[in-house]
Amino acid sequence: ISWSELPPLIDIAGTTSYSYLDEQVQPNTEYCYRARIQVESNYSPYSNEVCVKVAIRYPNFAITSGLQLVGSAQVYTPSLDSPPVLRLTQPIMAQAGAAWYHKPLTVSDHFETVFDFRLSPPGRNGGADGFAFVIHNDPRGSLTSGNGGCGVGYQSIENGLAIEFDTFQNPPYCEYVTDPSSSHVGVQIGGTQGPLSPRHEDPHRYTNTIKLADGNVHTAKISYEAGRDGQPGQLKVYLDQIGIQDTPILTVDIDISETLGLSGGTAWVGFTAGTGTTFEAHDILNWYMAYDGTSTSTPPPPPTIGCRVAKGASQALGNGQVTALAFDTQINDTTPGDNCWTPAEPSRLYARESGYYLAGGAVTLKSANSRSGRLIVIVRRGGGGWIQAQTAHMHAVDDSIYSVMGGMFHMNAGEYIEIVVYHMLGDGIQTYQSGGCEHCINGWLMKIGD
Repeated sequence: ISWSELPPLIDIAGTTSYSYLDEQVQPNTEYCYRARIQVESNYSPYSNEVCVKVAIRYPNFAITSGLQLVGSAQVYTPSLDSPPVLRLTQPIMAQAGAAWYHKPLTVSDHFETVFDFRLSPPGRNGGADGFAFVIHNDPRGSLTSGNGGCGVGYQSIENGLAIEFDTFQNPPYCEYVTDPSSSHVGVQIGGTQGPLSPRHEDPHRYTNTIKLADGNVHTAKISYEAGRDGQPGQLKVYLDQIGIQDTPILTVDIDISETLGLSGGTAWVGFTAGTGTTFEAHDILNWYMAYDGTSTSTPPPPPTIGCRVAKGASQALGNGQVTALAFDTQINDTTPGDNCWTPAEPSRLYARESGYYLAGGAVTLKSANSRSGRLIVIVRRGGGGWIQAQTAHMHAVDDSIYSVMGGMFHMNAGEYIEIVVYHMLGDGIQTYQSGGCEHCINGWLMKIGD
């Protein structure tokens, strides 16, 4: 997705993070995003590019291509006016169901999955047993299934990791260790140490929650970020807190690739569920999952090609004339000794390499009596002949004015930009004298990507 298609002017004052939801993505497609900060008319450089591969997108389950259903799992339509859901178990005894994406996905670096679920109606004793989001490297692949009942559909799966949403407090004879409560979220790790089992021996890997089997829709998000610079990877679980400042209900340190013995960083992903003598319906209403398209272990260096700022001398701007603003000094060149501005061509800022550039300019007018009319400032680029006029801003002119504009476009090595001013004010005007304004005329050309 191009930078220009992102939503503009999002107020994030007072927040430490911001979530942008792109609802137009399609499966099996890579999307790349960048961000920048705007304060009034000033912009920061663009951030490094972050790319994600959208692998799974099921707004509902009217279409289930790409899913492998196992055991009791089925597509179920609750009512004539409701979209189909993925029902892992019916509300009857002794069920075990699973649904897997049809091919392994990359889970070793970074991924995020979001889904809505509804658990209802409860059977006797409050409903059971729960469901899980499972990542595994079992030799059975997309035909993998586990034990129902207190096994929640994942027990006995090899090389697995399960994030369980458990709705029944089983006694020790079923799960070796008593469930912490009748409504909890836990992370169960089998991996290369043995098949998955519903143990709760590590108190750092589970948390009690609000009642899950209440017939209401709940939203879960699970994210993973591989470890960097000696720090462990982290798996985070969120419940009904999806928004600007997400707070995980559970965070577990883990290296998924090492724990599951993955080859090439890929694994099978999907859901399991189970019922025993007590039961409930386990419905997944939608499912989305994305993973990194590029590694973030070594961030790219900041751009090093282009002029950041050039200072201009005072000059006259003729009425009805197009005037290219001339610069007399270059400052903050990011590659000293290889100027993109020369005194021989004082109005031009040259690109030294091909790539995408940010360009802009500003002019401060000499204080004068109030005038009527319009001032147009344009960033245009050329390379022999003019290629395009990029941006034009118009301002009413009265006393002194500082006009800023900018644009981003691709430039080949050797092409240049000029900051051009045009006005219809009835007579000539002048920029500030150099002695009265240190940066009366500014221009910048900064590479931000290839």
